[in-house]
Amino acid sequence: VSGRVINRFDAVVFAGTAQDVLSIDGISAARGPRVIASLRAVRYDHRLAVAWLLKGAVVRSGVETLFGPSIAELDFESERGVIGLLAWQDQKQRAHGSQTVLVAHSTSEFASRNLEHAKRAQRHPKDLGKEAMFTALADKLSLPLSDLRQAVLDCKVVHWRQCQVRKQVATSGKCLVIPSADRVGPLLVICGDYFVEGSYHGCMQSARSAATEVLTWMGVQSPRSSCSSSSPAHHKFSVTPPQQRRLQISSSCSDVSVRGAVEVESAG
Repeated sequence: VSGRVINRFDAVVFAGTAQDVLSIDGISAARGPRVIASLRAVRYDHRLAVAWLLKGAVVRSGVETLFGPSIAELDFESERGVIGLLAWQDQKQRAHGSQTVLVAHSTSEFASRNLEHAKRAQRHPKDLGKEAMFTALADKLSLPLSDLRQAVLDCKVVHWRQCQVRKQVATSGKCLVIPSADRVGPLLVICGDYFVEGSYHGCMQSARSAATEVLTWMGVQSPRSSCSSSSPAHHKFSVTPPQQRRLQISSSCSDVSVRGAVEVESAG
């Protein structure tokens, strides 16, 4: 195909949202109407997330007063206001000297209201929501808005249109396995938190299940020692029967870059 590079793999692991899965060519024919209906029924909330890099002793004092000596995250979800979660990244062994980093996640209620306001104002939800969240932050820190604005060194806003899972897949299993019907195409394994629960724990459970399915299908003995998480993953496995196989891991999250390599060597 002009402008495209086609690579062939023995197994493909796809980590994406339920909507991303439904866009895969041939998925409906491969799994049937019941599974497709379950994927279509998955529901997410949506939120805004804002990260600020701040300077100044006044701001630092306000942050320390709000969080105390050891707390890293404050949950304001029950207030049903603008900010649902506020995290002080410095408390997570990410200190920046005279600077400080705060990350705020909006409530889903605010994100919904903000989206409607943005549509009426013909503005991007990120631009409109950023100001409201900044005002809410100043209120939490008990600082004048002008003082906080002068302290901002950098800021990043993300509008999570599909954030936390509210309704998961109604089928059993922690991932979705689609073997090749003609034994020519690759094994396809689909994973995501919507198969288990809407959390990082759910993500990990689904990912482990997907890895187990691939290893089982490839006839691979899992290594006893695990690779360090601080460097790109690079494992060597022994395969029976002898042949070389390739594995692709794909993620649809544009804001996260995961680097790794899997090398599968023939036995003997």
